[in-house]
Amino acid sequence: MYRKHLLFFILLPFTVFSQAQDNPLQKQEQDSLMFIRQKARDYLHACQQYHRNGQYELYKKYADSLLEFSRSYELREAELQALMNQAIYYNNINTYEKALRIYHEALDKCGDIPNRDIARTVILVNVGNVYNNIGAYDKAIAVMDTVIQRTRMYKTPPLTAIAAYNGLSTGYSKLGDEKESLRYLEKVRKMGLEIGDTTVVVTALNNMSSSYMTLGDYGKSLDLSNNSLNLQQNIVYSKQKTTALLNIGMSYLRSGKPKQAITYLNQAGEASVQLHIVEVEMKTHNYLAEAYEATGDFESSYKEQKRYSDMVKSNMKEKGDAMTLDLKKENSDQQKIIQHGKRELAFLRAQKGKIILGCFLGFLLLSGILFFYYRKRKSLESENARLIRDFRDIHNRHDALKTQMEEIAGRIGHENAANDNNSPSYKNSSLSAADRQLLMHKLTDYMEQEKPYLDFDLNHSQLASRLGMSSNHLSEVLSLCFKQNFYNFINIYRVDEACRLMKAPEYRNLKIIAIAYESGFKSKSSFNRIFKNHTGYTPTAYKEKFCS
Repeated sequence: MYRKHLLFFILLPFTVFSQAQDNPLQKQEQDSLMFIRQKARDYLHACQQYHRNGQYELYKKYADSLLEFSRSYELREAELQALMNQAIYYNNINTYEKALRIYHEALDKCGDIPNRDIARTVILVNVGNVYNNIGAYDKAIAVMDTVIQRTRMYKTPPLTAIAAYNGLSTGYSKLGDEKESLRYLEKVRKMGLEIGDTTVVVTALNNMSSSYMTLGDYGKSLDLSNNSLNLQQNIVYSKQKTTALLNIGMSYLRSGKPKQAITYLNQAGEASVQLHIVEVEMKTHNYLAEAYEATGDFESSYKEQKRYSDMVKSNMKEKGDAMTLDLKKENSDQQKIIQHGKRELAFLRAQKGKIILGCFLGFLLLSGILFFYYRKRKSLESENARLIRDFRDIHNRHDALKTQMEEIAGRIGHENAANDNNSPSYKNSSLSAADRQLLMHKLTDYMEQEKPYLDFDLNHSQLASRLGMSSNHLSEVLSLCFKQNFYNFINIYRVDEACRLMKAPEYRNLKIIAIAYESGFKSKSSFNRIFKNHTGYTPTAYKEKFCS
């Protein structure tokens, strides 16, 4: 479920530039300085206006201009504001690695300006939103908690605390705690009413709608989204209005009204393209595929599903790049600490004639620090390599399995066509051969992307429901396209997953029963039996022969 982050344009609470006032200036120089300040303010206000109006490409253009202008005149505070605006733009279009890189640069530059503690707090809340976007929810919650503490220590803009509470609600929602999420959203809504900010209020209503939808209360979700839409009647396009349209479409879809859902989902899709809101556009394609299938328009459903799949792959790569960058940044910070420790050690050694005992103790302490951070660095490098390797392995493995399944389906389809030997039980089916092909592709795409087979309680009707098709149609696709029943089909994927886990270095020490559970099997006995039927080996024998 898409949740809207409070990535508002927040003007940092400090003067545009102050360092140029340190020296006495002549009248001409003072006039020149006033002109420079006013020019920078004009860029800032233009950014603010275009962001508020949803004109994000113009917003980015003025942010770039402000950055170039501020660097030309060495205006540190304006440069920091420009960097923040650029990062907000890239986060908004799902270019997470670039957004995170710019935020790290901005954090490094905070030490050069007055009110650096306030500036750092404002930047951190946006970093927390990036962590939510790339799936690092525990990390996002930790950052947002830090931001809340800092807002109580420093006089930050009200939107900073509001954005942090909204980020906490997103993190807890993604971790499955919707009640905790709703508690924070109620705070956001009340704070928005207190400061008279409609954007804050409608964002809270949209996210509350998403939470109630997850909880299955579609009526409540629809009411909240309609309230949000009513507050935005005079707005043509905005992130908040686009999210409300998406939630209304989802509420109708989950309530069994796909035709009404299509109307709102198409509006949300058009708006998301206009505003370059990639996350909403991606979700819209996914839900439109489900809605079109529910109305029997399988061709449109397949097209929407294909668009969704392409966007998911691109988005997954972007998230992986951002996570890699974050790990490298942590590693770099630890290297700086180690270098600082080495300089301290050199100083102590220079003074060893006076403080021999202090040097000895300092050496022991530094050795401990070096050892700790050496292990930490190695752990981070290993984790980074594992993330990249796992992403590639999973992607390649699923592509291979998907291709294999579709080749089997294609071969069976040719045999059926040649022999005219379709099962009698499906002679009166409402599905044409073309329909079955569309549903078959949808099934293999879903198995590749969502991995439902890892749920050991998965049954035939549940899978059909998740795919938005009837149980009879699913049975027909499995029988005629793959010549498999439901459980045989699911077990092909589970056995493939077990083989992957046994070959992966990080899983080689797991016991066979753990491999079984991780692959979606409910018991060791069924795992042993099914694995041998598919591979010709028991799990233990397979592991000894192919995974040593």
